[in-house]
Amino acid sequence: MRGERPSLLSETQLVSLLDHIGDGVYFVDAERRILHWNQAAEKISGFTAHEVVGKRCGDLLMHVDDDGESLCGTACPLKSVLSTGGVRKIQAWLQHRQGHRVPVTIEAAPFVDPATGLAGAVEVFRDNTAGLALIERAQELERLAYIDPLTQIGNRRFAQQVLQQSWNAWERNRSSFGIAMLDIDHFKAVNDRYGHDAGDEVLRVVCRTLASSLRSFDFIGRWGGEEILVILQCVRQAELTKVTRRFLGLVRATSCHWCNQRIQVTTSVGIAIAEECDSVAEMLLLADQRLYAAKCAGRDRIIGPETRPPTGATSPEDLPASLESRRLLS
Repeated sequence: MRGERPSLLSETQLVSLLDHIGDGVYFVDAERRILHWNQAAEKISGFTAHEVVGKRCGDLLMHVDDDGESLCGTACPLKSVLSTGGVRKIQAWLQHRQGHRVPVTIEAAPFVDPATGLAGAVEVFRDNTAGLALIERAQELERLAYIDPLTQIGNRRFAQQVLQQSWNAWERNRSSFGIAMLDIDHFKAVNDRYGHDAGDEVLRVVCRTLASSLRSFDFIGRWGGEEILVILQCVRQAELTKVTRRFLGLVRATSCHWCNQRIQVTTSVGIAIAEECDSVAEMLLLADQRLYAAKCAGRDRIIGPETRPPTGATSPEDLPASLESRRLLS
């Protein structure tokens, strides 16, 4: 009849509706215990509803910011909306069930029971990694033998091509770019303690995390062994250093679960910017020498043009740039 209030959706209809939404959605009570977890949340996080319902969100997703700092304490968006009753939107990184980090946009809001008042909160989160077009591009590149089969990032051949193209663009129009040469710290010890299969999984997880943090026009490739080359377009020195610091924090916050054990690693990084070099070869050599310097200086750090070399080395050029030398420090 006209003027009558329409009936509300049943719980079954609501669950069905939520499961057809492309974004992850979950509800928590006032104690932040998960009450409902939709299918998109399962797909993005890797956790099934059976695994998470009844548990506190912070015990599973362990959100961190761009620097790898935990958000699950005072900076938790759900905690904020439960306290203030407002709405909050942030960018964060959730921990996937497989251990790697996934960049997400989060929107959190309270929900109210008309009879009892504030009952809990809802969080909607969206995967910020590359979409279907990039997946299709990766499949095509794999067909052309440009993808490393273990890590699913670019291989050395592809990295060399992208690096040369970037240098050519720099020479033509001074479109600045930089590179970061990363090496996983104590990787040999991981292989020795847990086995090479575990080492492979650690390398995959680290590469996934780093790849997810890049812009669509940046590049990541496996240079050799546990060495990773990142090429960052349209950056100056300060931006290159800032982005690379984020790499360190995200890798620290990443873990690999292997045979009921949690493996965490750090990385050492050497960076170089196009402006300070006369060729691609010089740029690679400089980044390589600075990576070795970072290992000598204690690991889990960046060495760049503004960073002082470790004691005993007057400049990065005084440091050997051989992969075998770094293996001894790995």
